[in-house]
Amino acid sequence: MVDERGAESVDAVFANAVRDARLAAGMSQDDLGTRMARRGFDFHQTTIAKIERGARRVTVGEAAELADIVGIPLAAVLERDPASMPAKRAQLEAKTRAVIIDLVALEDRARDARVRLDELLQLAVEFDELAGEDLVEWRGERMTAGTFLRDLLSVLDVDALSDWDRFTRSAGGAAMLHHFGLDRPAAL
Repeated sequence: MVDERGAESVDAVFANAVRDARLAAGMSQDDLGTRMARRGFDFHQTTIAKIERGARRVTVGEAAELADIVGIPLAAVLERDPASMPAKRAQLEAKTRAVIIDLVALEDRARDARVRLDELLQLAVEFDELAGEDLVEWRGERMTAGTFLRDLLSVLDVDALSDWDRFTRSAGGAAMLHHFGLDRPAAL
């Protein structure tokens, strides 16, 4: 959709912003439609699909709710000058939100890695019990599998995200996550 100046229409800009923010949040069209329905709008997955492809316009009330759900500032989306302060802020907030989503995913993966490494250490203990006094050559030295793995893990920083985890559980970190629509569950 292009306006008389050859610029993308406000409707298209809004639809693209909603789609981009929805995808960045890992939200499906069905999820967004359901959340709009909970807020009293007659929305479904097909409604979101039509909006995103420009086949359906939205009312001001719908636009405000959609922007709120996907975490984008409506005023910044409607700003026509991409160099304006609100537009720049919206771009920065969208990029920041994407980085935070990645950090949260990394935190989950690090937690999984710690569990798997504990399992690996337990297997090394079992291996050592089977080997008894018979040491195995690891890195050119004779040592137990457990000693080798503990040495190896001492140089890996699997807990590098523990500071991030503490921060996101603090009042300031929780407020930051909430600002970007990324409230974490109470207990992980």
